Amino acid sequence: MYFETPSFVSNSLHLISIITTPIHLIGFYCILFKTPESMKSVKWGMFHVHFWCTLMDWSLTVITIPYLLSPVAAGVPLGFANVLGISTDFQCYFALSSVAAEGMAFVLIFENRYFLIFARNTLWRYIRVVFIIINYCAVFCVFMPLLTMIPEQTEARKAILPDLPETLDVKLIFVLSTDIRYILISAVFMESFLSTEAGIFVVLLLTNFKLTRSAQHSLKTMKLQKKFLLAMYPEIDGVLKTNTTFKAAVMFFNLVIPVSYFIFSTVSKLHNQTANNFSILILSLNGIASTTIMLWVHKPFREACFDLFRCENKMSNTSNLS
Repeated sequence: MYFETPSFVSNSLHLISIITTPIHLIGFYCILFKTPESMKSVKWGMFHVHFWCTLMDWSLTVITIPYLLSPVAAGVPLGFANVLGISTDFQCYFALSSVAAEGMAFVLIFENRYFLIFARNTLWRYIRVVFIIINYCAVFCVFMPLLTMIPEQTEARKAILPDLPETLDVKLIFVLSTDIRYILISAVFMESFLSTEAGIFVVLLLTNFKLTRSAQHSLKTMKLQKKFLLAMYPEIDGVLKTNTTFKAAVMFFNLVIPVSYFIFSTVSKLHNQTANNFSILILSLNGIASTTIMLWVHKPFREACFDLFRCENKMSNTSNLS
């Protein structure tokens, strides 16, 4: 069945990268050149988030293109990194770390918003430096132990591999670990660590938005900051508004469903290669969904996109007339 094959994953992710790359580039353009003056203080924070969001997308759709064999910790890298001769173990580390780094970037921009609006003159201005260093160390160190646990590949393949598509060359398979628990522990720790931090800052922001009405923060400024948070972080929009069905559905579809499936597959020892492949495809759409929502919800970015399309249409019409 074609949906089970590496060709399906590779071709699909190549197509996704062709579609998403221009949108990510438009996102960079809007952040760098169309961020309103009132939001200049968070311009590079926005850039930081978008950079890691784009890198995670490219790590899946261009650089590694993972053909995963869940429920085992094994797969075949089909991406551009192979052409460059980058080792498979480093590709695994890079892909896992890029996902964690995207989560860290969102945590840090939540922290940045809290610091700029409410904590500039508090003890947090000194503690935050240590906080940022700890986050970077956690993201780039948590998966390093996995690199020391890589088994001898020939025996590992024989020990754990499920039934595979006939088109797959077993010699190409890379086994990251014969014990999936090591990866699960690292992943659960990282998810819990970042989720807890994000939750704390969201609560602090929402609580202070409701309580703070000082001279330094006029009602107009507070509304601007709230609007910015809704535009930059669509995933918290559901906390602040009720009419967010579409955004919530997008985030649920792109994150919860594929991650939940991989957890279910691992726990139940279920191998369904078609489901594995589609889960990777859905996961690879997370970045483009977030970027598209950001460009649409944030008015200056939306207007910039309309201007780009209008300019393109004018050029096309001029060319046709000539």
